[in-house]
Amino acid sequence: MNSVDIINTADYAEGINFAGKTAVIIDILRASTTIITLLEKGIKAVKPVGTLEEAYRYKEKNTNVLLIGERKGIKPEKFDYGNSPYLLAKETFNKKHAVITTTNGTRALFNTLSAEYIFIGALRNIKALTACILSLNRPAVIVCAGTDSHFSIEDFYAAGILVKSLIQNSPENNRPELTDISNLSLFTAEIEKDRLLNGKTCKHYRHLTEIGFKKDIEYALSINKSDIVPYYNKEKGTLNIYDN
Repeated sequence: MNSVDIINTADYAEGINFAGKTAVIIDILRASTTIITLLEKGIKAVKPVGTLEEAYRYKEKNTNVLLIGERKGIKPEKFDYGNSPYLLAKETFNKKHAVITTTNGTRALFNTLSAEYIFIGALRNIKALTACILSLNRPAVIVCAGTDSHFSIEDFYAAGILVKSLIQNSPENNRPELTDISNLSLFTAEIEKDRLLNGKTCKHYRHLTEIGFKKDIEYALSINKSDIVPYYNKEKGTLNIYDN
């Protein structure tokens, strides 16, 4: 690979040409973490959609599909599950299919459809994700979903952890070139996690705590707990486990 860049929010990714690049969507609180968990727990494919209406229409035609998602952190009416990776991790899904729609993460994904490869990243799959990105040897762009069109510290921290991992696992003669913002993320990655990510510093962290999802935060902030790397299949419009 020859470069690593970071885009701060889903909105900033809109209109950018990602052709020939690997895009990584990061929304650790909580869409990215939820998608990884769903595939880990036996979901065969996850179909992201942009709106609740799309999800309801898909369910009408495919009655066995599970509806998963949130709006403002809360499970929408008639959905089977909310966007809680901690609770989903307690379930076992036997090759079922799921539809997911979230406030920020799915929007970030749809803004990167011009990319050659699209992966879902979180703190829980950094090691496995690093191996996938390096094996493809394409310029990488990390898209932080953010929160309601605003910058999120937790996503940027995860991006920094990924950039650090990519550098550490690249051969010395093929280290990626970093943009200014990628270099900045490395400084963020060196800050003690609990000091950087807490209810005082992170708006979304505080919101999820207030509405009862503190366990989700603890789950999402765990590093390298999963070998699952979700890959977006453009032909099928679904997220599946990447198998290179």
